[in-house]
Amino acid sequence: MAKYLSLFLFLFLFPLMVEGKTDNEFVYWNYIDVRIPLDKINPKLFFRETISPRLRNEFQDMDVVVLRSELGYKNSDWLKSSLGYDWFRRFNSNSDYENRIWQQFYLEKYNFFTRLRLEERFIENADMVIRFRTMIGYEYKISKNYSLTLSDEILLNLNDEAGLQQNRILLALSKKINDNLKVSLGYQLQHFFMDLDLINHGIVTRFQVEF
Repeated sequence: MAKYLSLFLFLFLFPLMVEGKTDNEFVYWNYIDVRIPLDKINPKLFFRETISPRLRNEFQDMDVVVLRSELGYKNSDWLKSSLGYDWFRRFNSNSDYENRIWQQFYLEKYNFFTRLRLEERFIENADMVIRFRTMIGYEYKISKNYSLTLSDEILLNLNDEAGLQQNRILLALSKKINDNLKVSLGYQLQHFFMDLDLINHGIVTRFQVEF
């Protein structure tokens, strides 16, 4: 109980301790995540498709729709490598579309996990941006079907206004419905840096389907 109370206090009181942030916004992110093994081609290959509609402005306006495709390879029981492509449709800026190509390593051991991703962002009416994303987290097994996950992701621009761009802290509760479906509900604190003066408080849902 003390662990959960500490997490609660950190995630919900941290925004009050951040000075100089003049704008807070409530957002909603949803992920529909489908994972398909490619055993007929190679037992170590898998394909993943994700659809992610996101709302902003107190859940009133559409913000972004993301289509994400990933081709992955299981290097070992604890390491996966992937190549991916993202298509973004934005509704809240002059840059209406964005395409991303990315390369990723995902490591998981003893319920700890980390993700290292390098992505090349091709934004409409802007120069190409190279961004590095690193995430570290821990999954606590509450029972056979329930788990609690805490993660922290840092996003860094490597060119064109190089430096820290975002920090995302996520606390999520997941339930395994059956062997093919897992659902989760979480709270995400998203801190923008650079020229923005913004903290997002996000409700995050995920529906994970595995074949």
